[in-house]
Amino acid sequence: MIEKTAASAPGKIILFGEHFVVSGYPALVTAIEPRAVVRVQRSENTTVVKSGNIIGVWGKGGEQLYPPKNVKNHLQPLHDMAVKLLEDHGVREHFKAEIDSQIPGSAGLGSSAAVSVAFVKALSDLYGLGLGLEAIIKYAMLAEREFHGTPSGIDPHIAALGGAILYNGPGKYSRIQVNHPTPVAVLHTGVRRKTSTMVAHVQDFAAKRPDIFRELAELYGQVLSKGLHSLEQGDVKELGKWMTVNHILLRALGVSSDPVERALNDLLQLGMYGAKLTGAGGGGCVIAVGPETSYSRLRGLPRHYQTFFTTQIACRGVVSES
Repeated sequence: MIEKTAASAPGKIILFGEHFVVSGYPALVTAIEPRAVVRVQRSENTTVVKSGNIIGVWGKGGEQLYPPKNVKNHLQPLHDMAVKLLEDHGVREHFKAEIDSQIPGSAGLGSSAAVSVAFVKALSDLYGLGLGLEAIIKYAMLAEREFHGTPSGIDPHIAALGGAILYNGPGKYSRIQVNHPTPVAVLHTGVRRKTSTMVAHVQDFAAKRPDIFRELAELYGQVLSKGLHSLEQGDVKELGKWMTVNHILLRALGVSSDPVERALNDLLQLGMYGAKLTGAGGGGCVIAVGPETSYSRLRGLPRHYQTFFTTQIACRGVVSES
């Protein structure tokens, strides 16, 4: 009997298409190097989930023991996902889970999805369930809905699959072959935002201004085509240009912000070819591509940026860890 297992899954950046994907248009997303690791082991009497200083404890009947019931448990979505997974497969056991994520949270980098996907994979390994990628995505989506309301599903898909995909809704995707190494600079604005709030804003925009939204979406379709071709050809300069154009469309949707615009301008001043917000917007991260010399200049960013890094794209998806 296996007593403990571990699994990891990658973060993500959306190169093209956030928010438009919620309304049925495809988005180009890629896995990046920072990963979330989840370690699980069998437990006799209680279920425990720990992430940094945050701990959740549940009793034999699933009752919340800690924190007190009148205190919000930020790990509840993961517990609920795990309970459903185990119930579906006839497992009546408790476990302890420890989360170690290198992916900044509430930053548009898919941190919760990476944790959820790694969590499902680790539990599948622990109990010998043999879940495939589509099943892992299905269960991870349970937690994502509880975390974010009405997510597009793009984050758990790329966390499980890895690489780069053109995503057009749950189960509707095609893999993109990336033959040219493409480093991407990621800069955290320092502003946390809630995905569900930003998604609701865009859906309200689309409902109240359908003609404008339709025109922006049609322009986005052209931008995506150009951007995808640039990525496949390894033309980083063109890729950057179309990323900036995509950002302008997102700005028109009202999901940019002063911190995002400052971050974008700071990156462009370093000599980047192009930049855009990634994720829900309103804060979170801005990504950029540029010539090789521009990445070393990241150290010259203003001091208030505490998180910035360079990452490769099209990294591996969820895997078991020793």
